[in-house]
Order: sequence, then structure tokens, then C-alpha cells
Amino acid sequence: MITYIVIGFISFGLLYQFILREKWRAYHLQRRTLPLEYEKILIEHFYPYSFLESRQQEKLKYLILYFLEYKIFLSIEDFKIEPFMKVLIAAHACLLILNTDEKEIYPDLTTIYISESTFDEKNKKISLQNMKAPENPRLGESWKHGPVIIAWDTTLYDLTHWKRGSNVLFHEFAHQLDGRDGGMDGTPILNKGSSYKIWQMVMSKHYLDLRNKALHHRHSDIDFYGTKNEAEFFAVTVEEFFQNSHIFSDDHPDLYELYKEYFRLDPKLWI
Repeated sequence: MITYIVIGFISFGLLYQFILREKWRAYHLQRRTLPLEYEKILIEHFYPYSFLESRQQEKLKYLILYFLEYKIFLSIEDFKIEPFMKVLIAAHACLLILNTDEKEIYPDLTTIYISESTFDEKNKKISLQNMKAPENPRLGESWKHGPVIIAWDTTLYDLTHWKRGSNVLFHEFAHQLDGRDGGMDGTPILNKGSSYKIWQMVMSKHYLDLRNKALHHRHSDIDFYGTKNEAEFFAVTVEEFFQNSHIFSDDHPDLYELYKEYFRLDPKLWI
């Protein structure tokens, strides 16, 4: 009995500490605004920004400001990180949660590693010391409790080829959302009132369809990397939703509507 009481007090203390921390961070940022040169980066290089309503732009700028203030950006192999890179990484991450019910800004993520190009890992533990030149090149990585790792050359290509249906930043931060409930299984924490049963039914239908197309060598607008598991299917289809919206909505209307309801965004209007 005493053990449960102690555990209860500890849990309450941790929750109270978290609430105080978030209130302090909000207070710390409330009188600050995103620098004008950073907003210029959004206007010139972040395609969705100009299509957002003014209130959404203001919220996005606050989320980006928070992300830049409380997330750590580290380079791999002495690659120089510029503010331009950090702003655009933050913009992609924050767009995903802009209109959702998420109250926290990737609370399990503290560090983003940036590599100049594709990378490889010596073992499962990621650090600045155990990254090396690519043998099995990767474009990005994302772990349930962080970090996120990004190949900048791929990211830059995605930024200048918006409608090609591929975006490593959306992919890796979709994994972060997926892992918020404790496991990466293709089902993030849904908004209030959304049906997990409907989510799983629609996702399973399209995931199995993609696997069937891959098995029989049939064409699909969805990257076959999504056949690896449900988590990768979610990540690659989030890329398609944002960057190939017209084809994606035509070929997979129920899946498009599912994501439209979850993100509360309609990328088809960004033309």
C-alpha cells in the first residue's frame, strides 16, 4: 500500500513539474516573435506557408519559435548547420501538429542530427562519434524517443521539388507522431472524436493493397517502402498526402479524407 502511495506522489510530482515547465516556457516565449528573416525563409522556401490562413501562420510561427528554442540541432562530421536549415526542419515538424489536438511539441524529442548527405550507422545507438560514411545509405532516421536524423542534401532536393511525392522531413516526423502513444504501429494519437476502428480499417485496407501490388509487380503512386510495416506505410503516405495530394486523393480518396481529418489540413487547396 505504501509503495502505491509513493508511486502516486512521484507521478504527481513529475506531472506537476512538467506543467510548470511548459507554463514557464510559454511565458518565456509570449513576448517574443519569430525574426523577420526567419519568416522570409518560410515565405520563400516553405511551399505551404503562403496558403495558410493568417491565424494558422501566426500559430505556426509560435510553434517554430518553440521548436528552435527547446530542440537541439547537432551536425554529423562537422557539417555546418545554418539557421535556414533549422527553420525549415522546424516548419515541417510543426506543420504536422499545427491543427491537431497535440498539446505538446514533440515532448519526447530533444535532438535532431543533420548530415550533409546520406549516412550509415555503426550500431543502433546514435551519437556524433558512431556515424560514418555510408555503406547502406540512409536519408533519415527516427526513433520513438528521438533522435531524428536528416540527410540535408535530400531535404534540400525535396524542398525544390515539392510535388514529387517525397519528403524525408514529413516522413521522419510522422514517425515521431506515430510513436507518441508508446509504439510505432502506424496509428498516432487521434484527435478527440476520431474513430480508431475506422482509422485501422482504412489503413489496413490500403496497406494490404500496397503489399499486393508489390507482390504482383503492379504500379502504385505510394512508395513500396511502405510495405515494410504499418509504421513505414503511415510515414510514406503522409509524404504523399502533403506532396502529391491530387493524385493521392484521386487514387485513395478514403485514405486522403482520413489524413485530412487527422491533420485538419487540405493540401489539395495549395495550388
